[in-house]
Amino acid sequence: MNDEEFEVAEGPVAKPDVRIVHASLLPRSHSHLRAVTRASAPLVVTGAPDDPRLLADYLAAGVNGYHCRGEPWSLLPEVVRDAHAGGYRSDPSVTRHLLARYRALQKRSTSSDGFGPYLH
Repeated sequence: MNDEEFEVAEGPVAKPDVRIVHASLLPRSHSHLRAVTRASAPLVVTGAPDDPRLLADYLAAGVNGYHCRGEPWSLLPEVVRDAHAGGYRSDPSVTRHLLARYRALQKRSTSSDGFGPYLH
């Protein structure tokens, strides 16, 4: 189907409830990835590398779920259901990376009194 055929297709085109995209099709830069995740439907990444740092990047950019290479495809419906419900998938190694990032940001933003910039 070419673009012209798509434009003249009859009937309304429904917006997806969840978008599923293979990792190889995602932009490499964080700012471009954030632009992809801003769309209205939750985003699930398939074919994701089993790298906690990269998976943490996905979640930090707004990705709602991921299915890593080598994982059984039978896990994908659960990931999609979680994303559709507004949740996200994370395993303990990714959670550790996210918490480490949070703590590093917290240390940088904490003022000398130890309360941080939000409690003044």
